[in-house]
Amino acid sequence: VPVSTVMLAVSAALLLLAGGVPSATAWAPAPKFSTSGLFAARHRLTPPATPTLSTRRPIRRRLVFRMAAATSAAPRGVCWDVDGTLADSFLLGYSATKDVLHQAGYAEPSGDEYHAYCIYTTPVRLARHAGLEPGTDDFERIGADLGRKFDDMYIDLVSTDTAAFFPGVLEIVEGLGSRKVPLGALTNAAVGYAEAVLTVNGVRMMFSSVHGADDVPAPKPNPDGMVVCLSEMGLEAQDLVYVGDSPSDGKAARAAGCKSVGVAWGSHPVENLAPQFDIIVRTPAELDAALRCFLTTGLVC
Repeated sequence: VPVSTVMLAVSAALLLLAGGVPSATAWAPAPKFSTSGLFAARHRLTPPATPTLSTRRPIRRRLVFRMAAATSAAPRGVCWDVDGTLADSFLLGYSATKDVLHQAGYAEPSGDEYHAYCIYTTPVRLARHAGLEPGTDDFERIGADLGRKFDDMYIDLVSTDTAAFFPGVLEIVEGLGSRKVPLGALTNAAVGYAEAVLTVNGVRMMFSSVHGADDVPAPKPNPDGMVVCLSEMGLEAQDLVYVGDSPSDGKAARAAGCKSVGVAWGSHPVENLAPQFDIIVRTPAELDAALRCFLTTGLVC
């Protein structure tokens, strides 16, 4: 046997006894010169490791989660006053008011007086039109009697001729309903009146909550009705905007913690509305823009 062959066999045996054949990395060539490596050697630092897929993946997951959280939004809804906001019902309300008061032997109010007293519930409004003052013996009794007569007449006369939605407003409501935006209605008139107005205008099925002063714990400007609507609509206060035409509408929304939009085509001048609402709009186009802003951002703008 050649001497070289014997020497190779002996070397292999010695390597096995010493711990096995070296790995391939043991035979890898020395790394090329690196200035960062030289800096690390001088300062006893470990060069930064190159990020691998496994080290990047958790970061990517966190970024995706944050992006999803930023783009997801809680559902937001719109609650409406009825007379002077949705429905152009001034002539209906004013005519019924004059008829009821005339039949009871009281003087008929002027149009300005009618508008001024629209902030009140129907019994209180009619008692004031009759010249009675709160706190007197007959105020509540006569107001309640006049209110019942008014509601019976008022509701029976509701039609698209007497209580049609303002031009442009019906399209806004229908658009919101088609997008499944939660809708509610809260009036200081009777709930039966609100139901009738929404029904004749063809949108009642879009509303998940409809209430009047006669079926909530306390009327506007108290927040009680807003709280009832929020519960039935399944929304938090900050996710609801209330649209109205009366200072009492803005006060009720603010007391409930909701956003508010005042419309200038109802019963009250802008200077009376501005202190109570977050924003005032003068046309249905402005209202549509304000609602789109709220539903997108949670702000009224």
